[in-house]
Amino acid sequence: YSSNSSAFRSKTNKLISSKYLSTLLAYD
Repeated sequence: YSSNSSAFRSKTNKLISSKYLSTLLAYD
């Protein structure tokens, strides 16, 4: 469960950071 949770968290973080980056690029 613990490793599953961290994998999910890292996947979510990647999604969030990519959305954040694309937002920055869009407004650049």
